Amino acid sequence: MNYFLPLSNFYENELKPDAKYFSYVAKHKLNMLKPGLQVDAGLGRILLHDWSKFKPSIFFPYADYFYGPQGKLGTNDPEIYRAFKRATIKHFLSEKHHNYRLGLPTDFKTNVESVLDWYSVSKTNDPSVGDFKTWFEQHKSSFEKKLPPEVIAYIEEKIQKDKLWNIF
Repeated sequence: MNYFLPLSNFYENELKPDAKYFSYVAKHKLNMLKPGLQVDAGLGRILLHDWSKFKPSIFFPYADYFYGPQGKLGTNDPEIYRAFKRATIKHFLSEKHHNYRLGLPTDFKTNVESVLDWYSVSKTNDPSVGDFKTWFEQHKSSFEKKLPPEVIAYIEEKIQKDKLWNIF
């Protein structure tokens, strides 16, 4: 007899918007870990990535917009959307890996973090997305418009060099 309920069904159907959004952010952060270590982004940078999303002024508007009954999947209340947009601006201003969106200069390691963020968002939203190396190769041409060539070369070198990541 199986005494354990499938957690995927529980999470999808029973959690409140705040818990669903927390689950999303946690998965996003976990999806940064392996590729972040693979490209030597630094454990501190990986752990602190998107930390502002836990601030109440950002967390709750995001949760309401993405998972609440009046958010984008519900009635699409304009006030929920405006609160989300304000929170998005706060998030972008407090996280350097979004500097490219604001036209602000970005250092080398922050550009690497941006690539990891793009991968993690893709993987978190679509679990069928493959490993970082495969994803990077598939999307490299779009990075060439956004990133300095030395960032792309650095990531390519790291993912080609490191063969140990097949153990995970």
